[in-house]
Amino acid sequence: MREDIEIRVAKLTFAFMFGAGVYSIIEILYRGYTHPSMTITGGICCVAVYCFAISKIGYLKSAVLSAVFITLSELCVGLLVNRILGLNVWDYSHHKFNIMGQICPLFSAIWLILSMISIPLCRYMDKKLFFYNF
Repeated sequence: MREDIEIRVAKLTFAFMFGAGVYSIIEILYRGYTHPSMTITGGICCVAVYCFAISKIGYLKSAVLSAVFITLSELCVGLLVNRILGLNVWDYSHHKFNIMGQICPLFSAIWLILSMISIPLCRYMDKKLFFYNF
């Protein structure tokens, strides 16, 4: 039982660290910099994508739920970091149909595409990197 918990914690920790690192690299390549709040959010979102990916809910549903989770995370973090704390980490005000400048359909679509790519990778890593499934 204890071994099961340790393996789960290791998998989720790996997913967090992987997501935090990969998201930061993508953002730096895209706009030249990142912010610690986005590194943490990237890690949390990767844990969610990983959990959806290894669940039994199916590929398409996993991808959609992942994209929704990422978009809602972006909204929550954006309201805190950009609106309340005034750090102005990002601003989607110039994108059509944005909500308070924090989320927009364009980036939700990007999150869906990235989720569709990430889910098979998460499943592969779960099977090949970790020899124990929960």
